[in-house]
Amino acid sequence: MRGSRHIPGGTARRAKGPASAVDPSSSKSSEASRGKKPTKSKIVFTEGESLSQESLIAFMESLSQKTDGSRGKRTGGVLRTICVENRQRVAVEKKPATPAPEVPLAPIAIKNSQRGFAIDMARVQEDLDILRSILKVRDFSVDVWFCSDEKIQTLNEDYRGKSKPTDILSFPITDFSPPEVLAERLEFDAEKLLGDMIISPAYVYRQCLADYALLHPNGPPLPLPRPANAVRAAEASEGVKPDEDRGVSREMATVFTLEERLPLLLIHGLLHLLGHDHETPSEWQRMTQREDEVLAEYRRIRAQQRRESEPSSSSV
Repeated sequence: MRGSRHIPGGTARRAKGPASAVDPSSSKSSEASRGKKPTKSKIVFTEGESLSQESLIAFMESLSQKTDGSRGKRTGGVLRTICVENRQRVAVEKKPATPAPEVPLAPIAIKNSQRGFAIDMARVQEDLDILRSILKVRDFSVDVWFCSDEKIQTLNEDYRGKSKPTDILSFPITDFSPPEVLAERLEFDAEKLLGDMIISPAYVYRQCLADYALLHPNGPPLPLPRPANAVRAAEASEGVKPDEDRGVSREMATVFTLEERLPLLLIHGLLHLLGHDHETPSEWQRMTQREDEVLAEYRRIRAQQRRESEPSSSSV
């Protein structure tokens, strides 16, 4: 566990102008006053300009209102027809633009070297795809390794100086500084690597048992408030009060199965890979607030998927 507060896991670093038109009525009246035959109306453009479709239609409609004997009426009728046709065409041309396609999901790698607990690899893949989309890093790959207690303890000691197992370790590769903001531009897709998350299912399971025993020592589950879990209570001297807890740490005090806790650990681990930490009170506040935001969106998406997969009442 990283930081002075017990929230899941920790990080370990590897080494021009508008179109214009001349009003034909002005030239027509001036020429008529000089006794000359009126010339045909013209649309005049300045160099480099063009008349928009809307301006052209408006101009043609203005002409359709003018009459000059039978000829003028005929012209007006033709113009009105053209106007209608043009408006229909413009309406077709003004269809909403097709939204840009989503950034494709980068591949991920999931490794399971422990044999004590079954892992739903497809579910983990789906969770990672949803969470990367929420965090806007769909094009970044990530690796997840489910390992034994012994292996994660070795890594915890090697990289964090703590000779004990933990639930999750995060090893960032790409530098995000400030959190969720790339420190430098990446030129190639091959460089888009968030890093590694290593999880010990055995440790997570023991945590579930300890937390459940703490909350329900004498019987079946009861609708209790959200107190600190067993490990957080043991480490209360590090400064986090139960009523101040939030984020993934608080949520894990309400679920007691490996399957329910894995998405919470993935959220926590991904935020570490994106530069978040909880070493200081301000870092803890920022990271746990982000955890709450991501978790709320994750649950919304999962609930929508469940509704869409359920048969409609009309089909029953």
